[in-house]
Amino acid sequence: SHEPHPLAGRAKDMGSAAVLVGLVIMGLVWVSILWPKIHL
Repeated sequence: SHEPHPLAGRAKDMGSAAVLVGLVIMGLVWVSILWPKIHL
């Protein structure tokens, strides 16, 4: 039988974390660009 690699779970977690960090940074960039126009 094919058993999953022991590091497969960690790799998926790291990938998810990288995507999350990228989205947060993208959101901060958008806010910094739009802030002068919105003045929340």
